Amino acid sequence: MSANNKVIWQDLTFVSNEKIEKWKDEYRNEYPDYSESDLYNEVLDDNNMCFEDAKDEIGCIELPDSIICIADLGLWNGRKSGYKELDNFSQCFTTGINGQADVKWYVDDYGEFRADVVHHDGTNNYLYRLWKPETTDSQREFFKNKILSGNFTRKDIINYTVRLGDYIGEIYGWTFKGRKPSVIADYA
Repeated sequence: MSANNKVIWQDLTFVSNEKIEKWKDEYRNEYPDYSESDLYNEVLDDNNMCFEDAKDEIGCIELPDSIICIADLGLWNGRKSGYKELDNFSQCFTTGINGQADVKWYVDDYGEFRADVVHHDGTNNYLYRLWKPETTDSQREFFKNKILSGNFTRKDIINYTVRLGDYIGEIYGWTFKGRKPSVIADYA
């Protein structure tokens, strides 16, 4: 992951030990009688509250169409391509993993909204894109079939969808390289 990527939220397993220790030091000053375990639980609770806040902030964006999540899945029997259609931003903040998984949601340097999910079989990488309004149902089916067969290209992605990072950037004041999508979202 590039140093310029904008992290929306990440599990503590993705956070540096230095940052966790800094957080614990802040709580240690506030709660001098807390044990190391109590301090870590405070950091964990704070991080989970940040996740809820991020979901609420981004979840309020009303998009003109559905989202397609393009997945590069790390499975026990190798890597596979897949997709899932989502009705809104809030649905992006689930992993589809049964059991323990460590997650990081971020927008990359080029305005692509992504997630990396580490689980017991490997790592899943998700790319979230908004369907272009002019994309027909038959074009959508064609593209989804290309994803399932693993034969899709970056050009296919650009032909049928637009990046989502710009919409998230409106909330956080972030800007990204490349051309902004011309599809308008509503910020409730």
